[in-house]
Amino acid sequence: MGTALQLTDLRRAFDDGVVAVDGVELTVEEGQFVALLGPSGCGKSTLLRLIAGLDAPSGGRVELVGDPQLAYVFQDPHLLPWRTVLRNVALPLELRGVAKPEAAAKAQEALSGVDLAEWGEHYPAQLSGGMRMRVSLARALVTEPRLLLLDEPFGALDELTRLRLDERLRALWRERGLTVLFVTHSISEAVLLSERALVFSPRPARVALDVEIELPPDRGRAVRTSQPFAALTERLAQALEEASA
Repeated sequence: MGTALQLTDLRRAFDDGVVAVDGVELTVEEGQFVALLGPSGCGKSTLLRLIAGLDAPSGGRVELVGDPQLAYVFQDPHLLPWRTVLRNVALPLELRGVAKPEAAAKAQEALSGVDLAEWGEHYPAQLSGGMRMRVSLARALVTEPRLLLLDEPFGALDELTRLRLDERLRALWRERGLTVLFVTHSISEAVLLSERALVFSPRPARVALDVEIELPPDRGRAVRTSQPFAALTERLAQALEEASA
Protein backbone atom coordinates (compact mmCIF):
# COMPACT_ATOMS: atom_id res chain seq x y z
CA MET A 1 0.00 0.00 0.00
CA GLY A 2 1.12 3.51 -0.76
CA THR A 3 0.20 6.92 0.53
CA ALA A 4 -3.30 8.17 -0.28
CA LEU A 5 -3.21 11.58 1.41
CA GLN A 6 -0.52 13.92 2.67
CA LEU A 7 -1.14 17.09 4.68
CA THR A 8 1.84 19.36 5.21
CA ASP A 9 1.78 22.23 7.73
CA LEU A 10 -1.88 22.81 6.88
CA ARG A 11 -3.45 26.04 8.09
CA ARG A 12 -6.82 27.74 7.60
CA ALA A 13 -7.41 31.25 8.94
CA PHE A 14 -10.63 33.12 8.13
CA ASP A 15 -11.05 36.80 7.38
CA ASP A 16 -12.54 37.45 10.84
CA GLY A 17 -9.29 36.30 12.45
CA VAL A 18 -10.51 32.84 13.49
CA VAL A 19 -7.86 30.16 12.93
CA ALA A 20 -9.62 26.80 12.44
CA VAL A 21 -6.67 24.59 11.48
CA ASP A 22 -3.03 25.27 12.30
CA GLY A 23 0.07 23.29 11.42
CA VAL A 24 -1.60 19.91 10.79
CA GLU A 25 0.78 17.24 9.52
CA LEU A 26 -0.84 13.98 8.46
CA THR A 27 -0.10 11.01 6.24
CA VAL A 28 -2.86 8.53 5.47
CA GLU A 29 -2.07 5.25 3.77
CA GLU A 30 -4.23 3.67 1.09
CA GLY A 31 -6.99 1.55 2.57
CA GLN A 32 -6.83 3.04 6.07
CA PHE A 33 -9.97 3.86 8.03
CA VAL A 34 -9.15 6.92 10.13
CA ALA A 35 -11.49 8.42 12.74
CA LEU A 36 -11.19 12.12 13.64
CA LEU A 37 -12.20 13.11 17.17
CA GLY A 38 -12.15 16.47 18.90
CA PRO A 39 -14.23 19.04 20.75
CA SER A 40 -17.15 20.67 18.93
CA GLY A 41 -15.98 23.50 16.73
CA CYS A 42 -12.32 22.50 16.86
CA GLY A 43 -11.91 22.47 13.07
CA LYS A 44 -12.53 18.83 12.06
CA SER A 45 -15.15 19.73 9.45
CA THR A 46 -12.93 22.50 8.11
CA LEU A 47 -10.14 19.96 7.75
CA LEU A 48 -12.39 17.65 5.70
CA ARG A 49 -13.47 20.55 3.50
CA LEU A 50 -9.82 21.44 2.84
CA ILE A 51 -9.06 17.84 1.87
CA ALA A 52 -12.11 17.73 -0.41
CA GLY A 53 -11.15 20.97 -2.14
CA LEU A 54 -14.33 22.69 -0.93
CA ASP A 55 -12.17 25.29 0.84
CA ALA A 56 -8.67 26.59 0.23
CA PRO A 57 -5.90 26.51 2.85
CA SER A 58 -4.29 29.70 4.08
CA GLY A 59 -0.98 27.88 4.26
CA GLY A 60 0.54 24.46 3.80
CA ARG A 61 -0.48 21.82 1.32
CA VAL A 62 -3.06 19.08 0.69
CA GLU A 63 -1.76 16.36 -1.59
CA LEU A 64 -3.96 13.55 -2.89
CA VAL A 65 -1.58 10.88 -4.14
CA GLY A 66 -2.42 8.62 -7.06
CA ASP A 67 -6.12 8.37 -7.91
CA PRO A 68 -7.65 11.63 -6.60
CA GLN A 69 -11.25 10.42 -6.91
CA LEU A 70 -13.08 11.22 -3.66
CA ALA A 71 -16.61 11.47 -2.30
CA TYR A 72 -18.02 13.43 0.63
CA VAL A 73 -20.91 12.46 2.94
CA PHE A 74 -22.28 15.39 4.96
CA GLN A 75 -24.07 15.45 8.31
CA ASP A 76 -27.38 15.93 6.48
CA PRO A 77 -28.32 13.66 3.55
CA HIS A 78 -29.09 16.66 1.27
CA LEU A 79 -31.40 14.60 -0.94
CA LEU A 80 -33.49 16.33 -3.58
CA PRO A 81 -37.13 15.80 -2.52
CA TRP A 82 -38.52 15.87 -6.08
CA ARG A 83 -36.25 13.07 -7.30
CA THR A 84 -36.77 9.40 -6.49
CA VAL A 85 -34.19 7.58 -4.38
CA LEU A 86 -32.74 5.99 -7.52
CA ARG A 87 -32.46 9.32 -9.32
CA ASN A 88 -30.86 10.95 -6.26
CA VAL A 89 -28.17 8.29 -6.27
CA ALA A 90 -27.71 8.57 -10.04
CA LEU A 91 -27.32 12.37 -9.94
CA PRO A 92 -23.50 12.52 -9.63
CA LEU A 93 -23.15 10.28 -12.67
CA GLU A 94 -25.68 12.28 -14.67
CA LEU A 95 -23.76 15.47 -13.85
CA ARG A 96 -20.66 13.80 -15.30
CA GLY A 97 -22.47 13.11 -18.53
CA VAL A 98 -23.08 9.39 -18.01
CA ALA A 99 -26.04 8.18 -20.07
CA LYS A 100 -29.20 7.85 -17.97
CA PRO A 101 -29.64 4.07 -18.47
CA GLU A 102 -26.05 3.41 -17.36
CA ALA A 103 -26.36 5.87 -14.46
CA ALA A 104 -29.57 4.19 -13.32
CA ALA A 105 -27.97 0.74 -13.46
CA LYS A 106 -25.01 1.88 -11.39
CA ALA A 107 -27.32 3.67 -8.94
CA GLN A 108 -29.33 0.49 -8.50
CA GLU A 109 -26.13 -1.42 -7.77
CA ALA A 110 -25.10 1.21 -5.21
CA LEU A 111 -28.50 0.96 -3.50
CA SER A 112 -28.09 -2.80 -3.28
CA GLY A 113 -24.79 -2.19 -1.52
CA VAL A 114 -26.57 -0.33 1.29
CA ASP A 115 -29.50 -2.79 1.41
CA LEU A 116 -32.01 -0.45 -0.24
CA ALA A 117 -32.47 -2.25 -3.56
CA GLU A 118 -36.27 -2.23 -3.24
CA TRP A 119 -36.60 1.48 -2.46
CA GLY A 120 -35.40 3.08 -5.69
CA GLU A 121 -38.79 4.39 -6.79
CA HIS A 122 -39.67 5.93 -3.42
CA TYR A 123 -39.06 9.57 -2.52
CA PRO A 124 -36.90 10.84 0.36
CA ALA A 125 -39.95 11.90 2.40
CA GLN A 126 -41.07 8.27 2.47
CA LEU A 127 -37.84 7.09 4.13
CA SER A 128 -36.67 7.05 7.74
CA GLY A 129 -33.67 9.13 8.81
CA GLY A 130 -31.41 6.09 8.74
CA MET A 131 -32.58 5.12 5.27
CA ARG A 132 -31.96 8.64 3.97
CA MET A 133 -28.39 8.47 5.28
CA ARG A 134 -27.93 5.15 3.49
CA VAL A 135 -29.13 6.80 0.28
CA SER A 136 -26.58 9.58 0.85
CA LEU A 137 -23.88 6.95 1.32
CA ALA A 138 -24.96 5.14 -1.86
CA ARG A 139 -24.82 8.44 -3.76
CA ALA A 140 -21.24 8.91 -2.58
CA LEU A 141 -20.23 5.37 -3.48
CA VAL A 142 -21.85 5.34 -6.93
CA THR A 143 -18.86 7.25 -8.35
CA GLU A 144 -16.54 4.47 -7.10
CA PRO A 145 -14.28 6.79 -5.09
CA ARG A 146 -10.98 5.69 -3.60
CA LEU A 147 -11.15 8.27 -0.79
CA LEU A 148 -14.35 8.65 1.25
CA LEU A 149 -14.83 11.62 3.59
CA LEU A 150 -17.65 11.47 6.13
CA ASP A 151 -18.56 14.38 8.42
CA GLU A 152 -20.44 12.83 11.38
CA PRO A 153 -23.09 11.32 9.10
CA PHE A 154 -24.87 9.23 11.76
CA GLY A 155 -24.80 11.66 14.69
CA ALA A 156 -28.54 12.49 14.62
CA LEU A 157 -29.70 8.87 14.55
CA ASP A 158 -30.81 6.62 17.39
CA GLU A 159 -28.20 4.26 18.83
CA LEU A 160 -29.49 1.05 17.23
CA THR A 161 -29.79 2.60 13.76
CA ARG A 162 -26.38 4.20 14.18
CA LEU A 163 -24.79 0.87 15.14
CA ARG A 164 -26.32 -0.85 12.12
CA LEU A 165 -25.06 1.87 9.78
CA ASP A 166 -21.62 1.75 11.41
CA GLU A 167 -21.48 -1.99 10.78
CA ARG A 168 -22.60 -1.55 7.15
CA LEU A 169 -20.05 1.20 6.54
CA ARG A 170 -17.23 -0.92 7.95
CA ALA A 171 -18.34 -3.84 5.78
CA LEU A 172 -18.32 -1.62 2.68
CA TRP A 173 -14.87 -0.35 3.60
CA ARG A 174 -13.54 -3.89 3.87
CA GLU A 175 -15.22 -5.00 0.64
CA ARG A 176 -14.00 -2.08 -1.45
CA GLY A 177 -10.61 -1.29 0.08
CA LEU A 178 -11.52 2.37 0.49
CA THR A 179 -9.48 5.00 2.27
CA VAL A 180 -11.85 6.60 4.80
CA LEU A 181 -11.69 9.71 6.99
CA PHE A 182 -14.62 9.76 9.42
CA VAL A 183 -15.44 12.69 11.72
CA THR A 184 -17.34 11.71 14.85
CA HIS A 185 -18.00 12.93 18.38
CA SER A 186 -18.56 9.36 19.59
CA ILE A 187 -15.48 7.73 21.08
CA SER A 188 -17.00 4.26 20.95
CA GLU A 189 -17.95 4.77 17.29
CA ALA A 190 -14.37 5.78 16.50
CA VAL A 191 -13.03 2.60 18.15
CA LEU A 192 -15.68 0.42 16.50
CA LEU A 193 -15.04 1.67 12.98
CA SER A 194 -11.45 2.68 12.58
CA GLU A 195 -7.96 1.26 12.29
CA ARG A 196 -6.49 4.56 13.43
CA ALA A 197 -7.90 7.42 15.51
CA LEU A 198 -6.76 11.04 15.71
CA VAL A 199 -7.67 13.30 18.60
CA PHE A 200 -7.58 17.03 17.84
CA SER A 201 -7.09 19.94 20.21
CA PRO A 202 -9.66 22.72 20.62
CA ARG A 203 -9.57 25.28 17.81
CA PRO A 204 -7.28 25.70 16.08
CA ALA A 205 -7.16 22.00 15.26
CA ARG A 206 -3.84 20.32 15.94
CA VAL A 207 -3.21 16.59 16.30
CA ALA A 208 -3.02 15.80 20.03
CA LEU A 209 -2.99 11.99 19.72
CA ASP A 210 -2.53 9.55 16.85
CA VAL A 211 -3.22 5.96 17.89
CA GLU A 212 -3.60 2.62 16.11
CA ILE A 213 -6.83 0.76 16.88
CA GLU A 214 -5.50 -2.76 17.26
CA LEU A 215 -8.66 -4.86 17.34
CA PRO A 216 -9.84 -7.84 15.26
CA PRO A 217 -11.30 -7.03 11.83
CA ASP A 218 -14.68 -8.38 12.92
CA ARG A 219 -16.02 -5.83 15.41
CA GLY A 220 -19.02 -7.83 16.64
CA ARG A 221 -20.54 -7.83 20.11
CA ALA A 222 -17.72 -9.91 21.60
CA VAL A 223 -15.15 -7.30 20.54
CA ARG A 224 -17.34 -4.33 21.52
CA THR A 225 -17.67 -5.66 25.06
CA SER A 226 -14.03 -6.73 25.40
CA GLN A 227 -11.36 -5.27 27.68
CA PRO A 228 -9.16 -4.08 24.76
CA PHE A 229 -12.13 -2.14 23.32
CA ALA A 230 -12.80 -0.56 26.71
CA ALA A 231 -9.12 0.29 27.15
CA LEU A 232 -8.93 2.03 23.78
CA THR A 233 -12.12 3.94 24.53
CA GLU A 234 -10.67 5.10 27.84
CA ARG A 235 -7.38 6.13 26.21
CA LEU A 236 -9.17 8.28 23.64
CA ALA A 237 -11.46 9.77 26.29
CA GLN A 238 -8.46 10.71 28.41
CA ALA A 239 -6.71 12.25 25.40
CA LEU A 240 -9.81 14.32 24.60
CA GLU A 241 -10.01 15.51 28.20
CA GLU A 242 -6.32 16.42 28.29
CA ALA A 243 -6.46 18.15 24.90
CA SER A 244 -9.41 20.24 26.07
CA ALA A 245 -7.89 21.20 29.43
